[in-house]
Amino acid sequence: MASSHERPLDHRYRDEHPVRTLAYLFRADRHRLAAAVGVFTVKHSPVWLLPLITASIIDTVVQHQSISSSG
Repeated sequence: MASSHERPLDHRYRDEHPVRTLAYLFRADRHRLAAAVGVFTVKHSPVWLLPLITASIIDTVVQHQSISSSG
């Protein structure tokens, strides 16, 4: 690895795994990146649940069940 006085772009990237290179480049912003991933997860979680909710509604309609008995 590079010493602490080197700038990120002075680091040599030969024979390194791409994930290690990204980890090296983002090491100063690690906390901000983790916070961004957390916010993204919370923001998009309703969209990820939408197919499950839609499938439940379709099953209820196809099986001619009442709305109160679904779930």
